[in-house]
Amino acid sequence: MSNTSIRIISAIFMMLLFLGAIAFGPNGLLLLLYLSGALLVDEVNFKMMGISRLNLLSLLSISFYTVGFVGFNFYLQDDF
Repeated sequence: MSNTSIRIISAIFMMLLFLGAIAFGPNGLLLLLYLSGALLVDEVNFKMMGISRLNLLSLLSISFYTVGFVGFNFYLQDDF
C-alpha cells in the first residue's frame, strides 16, 4: 500500500471515530477526549522522554491525568 492510501484510510477511520463519538452525545465526546489525552500522555512519556510504559513515573502520570479528567468533568462540574 502506498503512503497516500494509508493516509486516506487513516483519515476516514478518524472521521468515522469522531462522528461515532458525536452520535453518542456528550459522554461519547468525553470518552474520545479522555482516550486522546491518555494516548498523548503515553506518547510523551514513551517516545519523547524515553520512559518505559511499566515505569512507576509513567503509571503515575497517566493516573494523575485520569484523576484530573474525572474530577473536572464529573465531580467539579457544578462548581463552575
